[in-house]
Amino acid sequence: MRLRRYIGFITLCALAVSKAEAQSLAPWEQFDFAHKRVDSASIDKLPLASLRSLRGIVFGRHGRPFTDEPDVQSYLKSRSWYKPDTAFSNQRLSAMEKANLDVIRAAEARKHPQIETGDMRFYRNRVVTSAMLGHHTAADWQLLDAEIGAAHGERFDSGEPDDVDANGKDVWALQKYFDERYWYRGRENYSTEELSAIEKSLIQAYRIRHPSRRSQRPCRPWPGDRRRHACTSALVRIASRLGLQRRQRDVTPTVEEYLGSRRQELPS
Repeated sequence: MRLRRYIGFITLCALAVSKAEAQSLAPWEQFDFAHKRVDSASIDKLPLASLRSLRGIVFGRHGRPFTDEPDVQSYLKSRSWYKPDTAFSNQRLSAMEKANLDVIRAAEARKHPQIETGDMRFYRNRVVTSAMLGHHTAADWQLLDAEIGAAHGERFDSGEPDDVDANGKDVWALQKYFDERYWYRGRENYSTEELSAIEKSLIQAYRIRHPSRRSQRPCRPWPGDRRRHACTSALVRIASRLGLQRRQRDVTPTVEEYLGSRRQELPS
């Protein structure tokens, strides 16, 4: 009986928190993200969970599903205006909406206890301590490393492809991942010389934190080295997460372990 009462109490608390969050975000549901700019000071006091839902509002107005972010999806499903559309693409977002997403996403990054995937764009010129690097899976180290160049337009579709799509076209997992980010603009003339001193030091730090990449033929070159290499086990995990078939079956047998350990979608 006590256990049932305890579970019931926890459930009521969760519902109360959800209701309070919905009330705090109610004014933002009326905000015109497509034509008005969000003031960062106006959202700085929002908790991380509310910032995630706020990001969901911007995307949700265009029907984006959040199947891998259950908290955001749950919030959106509670809103009468939300109509999920599996055909969603970032092309539906206006320039102002993308700018507002940057403001929201930067606020999220400031709330994270450690640097998370999706945060690197906001650390181009910020001093980063060892504690801020935190602990990550091999796939997350791969993404954090790649995000530094991606923020400057680096492309990841050279060398051996990771798979082929239904139409027989080659697919590079990292390139596909970044093509699906609203902020990414790939270009052919990217150069590592564009990286700031802090960004270059971060790349070095990431590869020290995850040294196995050196012995597994890294997917990306060190600054100044333009050679491309075959996919590592971390990249195969990313490919699996993107719904791609594994071309090299013997590279990593623990894809399911990675997917099971990471419930939330890698932020846009």
